[in-house]
Amino acid sequence: MRISFPLFATFLSFMFLTACEPKECCVNFPDEECPENIACTEVFVTVSVPFAFKNIQKEQIGYSTTKLFITGETILKHTYSNDQIDDESFAFLVNDNHLDQIRKMGTDIQYTLFDTSGKQILVETFTVAHDCCHVFKKSGKDILSI
Repeated sequence: MRISFPLFATFLSFMFLTACEPKECCVNFPDEECPENIACTEVFVTVSVPFAFKNIQKEQIGYSTTKLFITGETILKHTYSNDQIDDESFAFLVNDNHLDQIRKMGTDIQYTLFDTSGKQILVETFTVAHDCCHVFKKSGKDILSI
């Protein structure tokens, strides 16, 4: 029995399109719904924004906090050491460990940077979201001038 190529291609296309429902394939999930058995990459994502040093010396950077804007809960505290800070230093906002604290459609966070004496240097608000596997920056500055 010989099957024609167009018929076989149609059958194969139908099989691929019906092989999984959108809920299983991570397509068009409702806002907060993510499947339990989703296959995510092994990559660990950290949302970060580069610093542009203008008015402050790199050695003056002490630590930063990221808070959920609506509750004020601190979800990340990062301490900078002088050997970490160079011209390509970054503000670390959130990472994949915070996936369950961030809404899929977006959560406002407040990033605050302090100097070594605890004095506030910078406060910025960002919106971060997730795609059921990884966090990403939805809105906010692309460079933090300090």
